[in-house]
Amino acid sequence: MSRASALRPARWKVSWIFRSVAAATALALLPSAVSAEPSSPAQSVGSLQEKADRIAADIDRLDERTNALAEQYNDAVINLDALKTKLAETQQQVGEARAALESNRNAAVEAARRSFVGSAGGDGSFLGGGGGELEAESRRETYLSTRHDSSEQAIEDVSAAQQDLAERQAQLDAAKSKVDQQVADLDASKQQLDTTIADRKKLLEGVQGELKAALAAEQARRAAAAEAAAKAAADAAAAQSRQARRPSAAVAVQPNGSPRPRSAEYPRAVTPPPAGAPRAVEVALAQQGDPYRWAASGPDAFDCSGLVMYAYAAAGRSLPHSSRSLRGMTRSLSADELQPGDLVFGGSPVHHVGIYIGNGQMVHAPHSGDVVRVASIYSTSKPVSFGRL
Repeated sequence: MSRASALRPARWKVSWIFRSVAAATALALLPSAVSAEPSSPAQSVGSLQEKADRIAADIDRLDERTNALAEQYNDAVINLDALKTKLAETQQQVGEARAALESNRNAAVEAARRSFVGSAGGDGSFLGGGGGELEAESRRETYLSTRHDSSEQAIEDVSAAQQDLAERQAQLDAAKSKVDQQVADLDASKQQLDTTIADRKKLLEGVQGELKAALAAEQARRAAAAEAAAKAAADAAAAQSRQARRPSAAVAVQPNGSPRPRSAEYPRAVTPPPAGAPRAVEVALAQQGDPYRWAASGPDAFDCSGLVMYAYAAAGRSLPHSSRSLRGMTRSLSADELQPGDLVFGGSPVHHVGIYIGNGQMVHAPHSGDVVRVASIYSTSKPVSFGRL
């Protein structure tokens, strides 16, 4: 159920608390229209309700923007962490390669030395004995040439490895810089959104008094009308003794078209719930009242996917901090197949997620300015979809 539909059952009772908290941002989207609203007791109830519906719709759109931004931020952080891991692995491989190349170079030099010593009859001397000075000079040149060739080859190998490393590291650095910038841009957008919300709340302060007075006057007018109707009904009952037992006041004040309880619309399927689901539901419900915080995953604040990740971690299952990633790893379900612990997704592309708890309800972290709470599975962004881990 959207906020707009939640306001419709009681057309004239527009909650002031609703305006002072959630509607702060959306009211500011219509400053001229709200400011022009008359404060007369004859204020049209229909006009007030239409205004409230527009405000609720604006709040829903703002929530979608905030949730989408938070999930983009989470995805970017996941990519950044992966790049950092690859970069660290590459640097470690380079260190190992350098050590191996140095070892090979030393081994080649040692082999050349032994070859030279063997050719000299094992005495290792460059001077005197055996073949005279000419033979010693020849052995010396052979040894030096062999050592030079081995060193040159080792240097070439190291240079080639270093060049390959430089190319790989440059690619990773470029990718990391790009994601760093993406994270920074998303954070800046979030800060700008926070500033806009704060400005709109200030604008709301200027119209709150007028709107509150209009609502109070309308309520007083309706109360007076109800009292007059009750008196008229009582007078009629006194004149008609046959209906003396009927409580006339009750007839006068009986709400017209009161909503009737509906039976459960979402029967539970027979299939078993996912592993760890009962524990995840229990943990998620225990977080009710904790504030929504952008990109948070507990223990005292959460965004939507952070709450799911935290709850299932307590149940022994590691999940990504991203509603889109969660959607990709779940099996699609219909509403009548839902079991407690299944996931409820909102938006296209997906940018919101909650945990199904039964009876058409989910527990979720809705949006900035709200808290972890239970709500209808259809209160999230449209289209709504369902998945099982």
